[in-house]
Amino acid sequence: MFSLERLCKLLTKKLAQNIFIEEEEIEIIEYGFHLIISETSKLLLTLIIMNSIGFLYYSIFVIVTFGVLRNFLGGVHAKTHIGCFISYLSTIFLIVLLGKVTTKLQCIIITVSILPYVISTIKKYAPADTQEKPIVSEIQRKHLRKIGLFAVIILIIFSIFINSPFSGFIIFTIFAETILMRPAAYKLFKSSFSMERN
Repeated sequence: MFSLERLCKLLTKKLAQNIFIEEEEIEIIEYGFHLIISETSKLLLTLIIMNSIGFLYYSIFVIVTFGVLRNFLGGVHAKTHIGCFISYLSTIFLIVLLGKVTTKLQCIIITVSILPYVISTIKKYAPADTQEKPIVSEIQRKHLRKIGLFAVIILIIFSIFINSPFSGFIIFTIFAETILMRPAAYKLFKSSFSMERN
């Protein structure tokens, strides 16, 4: 049976046969292979599925926007590869679907309605990390929070000047990202923050 962990160990072992690798670097290299393979396969499968239903270009826009926000704001992670893929695909699909059916005026109303929630969530929970991937430096936490908040503000301003469905994609991506930062999302995925949040 296929195991990503075994594949990563095999690739690291093959690499170690060809170049010298310090003992303490082996785990880091295995983790690097793991990230590359799992993220690439998740992205490719998502694009293939979204292409098959005619949403390829929309999904690329959403994936890039979501990726930028996730990089700075963090959020919950699924515990398994299949769980990660299903939750990722569902999130991208729902954002595209909601963005396509929302008018420009509705986007403005939604933005005004959710803005206090978005800002308070970012201020309280960003960057939302996990025990498996903690952000321990308070300086780094503050830096990521500021950049994340700045990115959200720029995206909201940008959404005012672009047409539907792209304005909707931006607003629903921001909303989805902040939902995935909340304690309820962590409970749903049976995960926890790296430190206790008030």
